Amino acid sequence: MKAAPFKAKARRQLNCPSIPPSTTATIAAGITPVVLWEGKWDQRLKYQTELPKGKTIGLFQSSNLFKVKKVVGDTMCIVGGMPVTMLVGAEPDEIRAHTRRICEVARKGYGAG
Repeated sequence: MKAAPFKAKARRQLNCPSIPPSTTATIAAGITPVVLWEGKWDQRLKYQTELPKGKTIGLFQSSNLFKVKKVVGDTMCIVGGMPVTMLVGAEPDEIRAHTRRICEVARKGYGAG
């Protein structure tokens, strides 16, 4: 017998139960929160679009930066995109190419060119 699927509210509580209220309280106090999104958040990015637009900075540890930009690029300032494993094990030309791609994608929509 299959387990019943989670309802949206229960799923949200499991994925990020207190981020919007705590972030909203921080913003109300005049502070711009920098939130570290540890691990991969690729499948849960839609919840972050509920945050106040332009009021947070998100540091993404292991998420796909290109997907992060597409989903929450209009919601928050995004930090991240260079996998540590690439810095340790990749060739310099690969690192340069990845850096260039990050800059090209991340700057879209911000008047950088």
